[in-house]
Amino acid sequence: MTIAVCAECGAQKFGAFSSCEHCGFIPSSSSDRGKAVLLSDHHHTRDELNTISKAIRAGKKIEYDEESLATYQAALSLLETDADALD
Repeated sequence: MTIAVCAECGAQKFGAFSSCEHCGFIPSSSSDRGKAVLLSDHHHTRDELNTISKAIRAGKKIEYDEESLATYQAALSLLETDADALD
């Protein structure tokens, strides 16, 4: 199961694309979903996620790896417009 951090409020959650039980934020755009993946245990250890969570809750701006974010955004945008892209 994927452990992730909500990009809006910093709460930890299960599933990068799931809604946040704390603030209700749902990553729905390709940009939001790309950030959600980057804020998950696919890219960070639990200790790193705890640090990120604290930073977001403290109001600090999170810096995303722009190359990784662009890659996820492009892939997710393609899937949004062409469901057969994975075939």
